[in-house]
Amino acid sequence: MAKIEKILCAVDFSKATPCVADYAATIAKALEAEVLVLYVVPSMNRYGLFQVSPQEIKQFASAISSGAKENMEQCVKEHFREVRVRAAIVSGYAPEAILQTATDEKCDLIVIGTHGRADAEHVFFGSVAEKVVKQASIPVMTVRP
Repeated sequence: MAKIEKILCAVDFSKATPCVADYAATIAKALEAEVLVLYVVPSMNRYGLFQVSPQEIKQFASAISSGAKENMEQCVKEHFREVRVRAAIVSGYAPEAILQTATDEKCDLIVIGTHGRADAEHVFFGSVAEKVVKQASIPVMTVRP
């Protein structure tokens, strides 16, 4: 039987997060596994394609980063009370950062939502979950809220 000791739960603080978190916490509790809750601050260099000024990009990145810590604390407090949990916030291209963190942390399972950010972002950049599923070397559980 597969052994699941560490679960990476990728969150984006959208309305999908509680559902994704619930699945990760439920599995972790049942298997006595640890959860690593991960938020990826988007890499701002991708937005340069839209003729946005460097100052606007910097302000946007700062706003995201400052809110991420507060949102993460609230997420962990609300959704992971009964399991061993750690939180991490990293910066980069979300699919790559999720996969790299899962590898670095020796995770056994990734739990990720299939809907999160705005439709416009999906059109321009594609689905994070889809890219993670296609490239992951470990099982990925997708959750459609």
